[in-house]
This record gives sequence, structure tokens and C-alpha cells, in this order.
Amino acid sequence: KRRDVLEYRKDNIVAAGRDHRRFTIGWLDVPKQQMTDVVVDRFDDDLAWADTYSAKEALYQGGRWLFKDGIWRSKSIHEANGVREVPFAEKWVDIPEKPEDFALEDKGPDDMTWRELLARTERLRRLGAPTDKEQVAWHMRMALPLAHVIVIALAIPFALKSGAHARAQNFSYALALAFMY
Repeated sequence: KRRDVLEYRKDNIVAAGRDHRRFTIGWLDVPKQQMTDVVVDRFDDDLAWADTYSAKEALYQGGRWLFKDGIWRSKSIHEANGVREVPFAEKWVDIPEKPEDFALEDKGPDDMTWRELLARTERLRRLGAPTDKEQVAWHMRMALPLAHVIVIALAIPFALKSGAHARAQNFSYALALAFMY
């Protein structure tokens, strides 16, 4: 599984990051620790735009990103259009995400094991993305194997009743339980 991530290459990725960041990546090459055509938008706590890094290339080295040939845009009350633009040839940017964090799986929650679901849920939670689908799939995966035991445990008291009237009543209860389940 880890080998698959290390060999991951993909184009046109849009991902949510930590600290209210949104990444648009033209090409991701995990083995080379490289992204091309990168745009990183950062938003404040009110989700208003704060700044943007745009670069033709970004390399991950020593736990930091080196952005090359790009522009940093930020809010500025001193500029006529309210945006300050600073071009750069190279700029080190402290972003906590690693290239592997953008290696998104194309599997749906129904196609994952319960461990994969837990890992994906935790990863999405760290990135600030919604995890509802993954949590529901995980809970269903854990609950369904036990469902027949619960139905049997509920049905045993009804089955122990005897008599013709009790059989019809038991059948009605069983039918009602089946529909409620």
C-alpha cells in the first residue's frame, strides 16, 4: 500500500489543506517530491481570502516547499486594486502538507476496508474536509455483521410462545421487525 503512494503521479488535483488552504495542482509526482502549475490559496478564520502562492513548480525538500518562478498575492490597503503582487524566482514556503498528502485514492468508501476507511477519515479530518460519507460507511461496515445476531436475539422470546394465536402474533411481530430493520 505504501509503495502505491510512493509511485503516485496524477494531474489536475484540487485538495483542501490544513490552516484553511486550498491547493490546485496541475501535476503531482510523489516519487520526485514535485508539483507543477501550483496554486495555494489561504483563507482566514472567516473564510475570506488572505493570500495566494502561484508557481510553475514546487519541490518538497527537508520538510519545506521550494516554490519556483511564481507570484505571491496578498491583501493590501496600499495598492489601488487592494492586492499586492510580489513575483519571485524561488521562495521557501512553510506548508505542513507533504506530497503524499495529495495522493488521493480513487476508491469509494464502499470499496475500502475498515482500516482504509479509518485512515481516510482521519486524513480528511486533519485537512478540514467533511467525513460524513466515510463515517457512515465505517459504521455500516461494523454494524452489519452483528445485525443478524440482534434480530435473532429479538425473535427468540416470540418464538418461545406456543399456541395457534401466538403463531399468528409472532408472524406479525416478525414481519413488523423485518420492516423496521
